[in-house]
Amino acid sequence: MNKDKTFEQRREELLKSRRVADKSNQTSQYLESLIEDVLLNGESVESQMPIFVAFAENEGMEANQLKSDIIVLLDVLKSVSGQPSNSKKMGIIFQARRCHISEEVILRILSELQEKKKEDKTPNGVTAIDLGLPSGTKWASCNVGATKPWEYGGYYAWGETEENGVYDWSNYIHCDGDWPAPLCHNLGNSISGTPYDVAYIKWGGNRKMPTLKQIKELIDNCERVWISLHCVDGYLNSAAL
Repeated sequence: MNKDKTFEQRREELLKSRRVADKSNQTSQYLESLIEDVLLNGESVESQMPIFVAFAENEGMEANQLKSDIIVLLDVLKSVSGQPSNSKKMGIIFQARRCHISEEVILRILSELQEKKKEDKTPNGVTAIDLGLPSGTKWASCNVGATKPWEYGGYYAWGETEENGVYDWSNYIHCDGDWPAPLCHNLGNSISGTPYDVAYIKWGGNRKMPTLKQIKELIDNCERVWISLHCVDGYLNSAAL
């Protein structure tokens, strides 16, 4: 789902694709898709809330109440670890209904969320840093293969997810032939979140390489200072005041 589209465009696309006639079902399905974006696709709550509010107002719903109910639901779902008890599950279903989301759908989302949590292989010591960026994107505290900000981490050829002893056209897996006329494979405009993304493969969960848009956002919205940390030089990015 394209984050750059307005809530009206996203709503219309979703409703057209599902071809539903009942307005209550339309409302439910749209809210479900936004909650899935937050829980399963790594969207930030902050970036989605204006869409929730605008949608509620457009549908004649109490926007502040819906916003409050959705925040509670997201917090409850994120706090679940392991198999929830029956009472916990009933509490989730009750809160989901307050958000116009069916029992069947919320249980499916809960199941997918638990599977996604199992897949998270981020090493201990690696944290997600919130720099207050407009998109809500969080940046890892270090590179893949490292556990400290000043460590270099792994060294990977573009689109490869394992390190090599030697980096040469002859052993680059996404290329046929050798220099001076290598024929490289087309991996697409962005490999973020794909099988070619080393962060996605090594760390799992919602972790992935930044896109060009996200890198530009980091540069445009942070204060950057060139420093030396543990004898390693580099930029320190901090939230702009």
